[in-house]
Amino acid sequence: TIGMFNILFTSLPPLALGIFDQTCSAKTREENPMLYKTSQQSELFNIKQFWLWIGTAIYHSVLLFWMPMLAMKTGVSWGSGQSDGYLILGNTIYSLVVIVTCLKAGLVMDNWTWFSHVSIWGSIVLWFLFLVVYSTLWPSVRFVASNMAGLFLILASSPVFWFCLLLVPVMVLLADLSVTYVQIAFFPSDTDIH
Repeated sequence: TIGMFNILFTSLPPLALGIFDQTCSAKTREENPMLYKTSQQSELFNIKQFWLWIGTAIYHSVLLFWMPMLAMKTGVSWGSGQSDGYLILGNTIYSLVVIVTCLKAGLVMDNWTWFSHVSIWGSIVLWFLFLVVYSTLWPSVRFVASNMAGLFLILASSPVFWFCLLLVPVMVLLADLSVTYVQIAFFPSDTDIH
């Protein structure tokens, strides 16, 4: 599933962002030619912005790994005798990465369209549908890894999984949301004003 991360579960939000997102309408740009200054001076795509994105990615990845790791540190046991292990932790983190990646794309969008909604929410739903189907196919279909059998039911029965699913994306994106709010409220760009 790691190979499918970029292809299936997170490819549509960047497409929605690249194709349909616009900071303002064409009419507004015609009436305010100064709005082109941002792109002409490479204010949104330059070396500083590149390193800010790299730093943000590192920050996100540290939180996405360590928060679930610490939440599951004591060991989670189920009535069946199973305990959490690398598959539980790995699939919890993978689920969180898909959610945070899609929500981060939504956070940087200026213009939400129907395709934006379908791509973001659909990508998240697609991951969970894949997880349900993949973890229920074994042993009837042999291409499925036997250690994934019933994994979704194990995850879904864990309060720690649901706790992480609700809390971690909020905690990871809280800094992004705060910075975005401060930028728009106190340091608005020309496109934010118009």
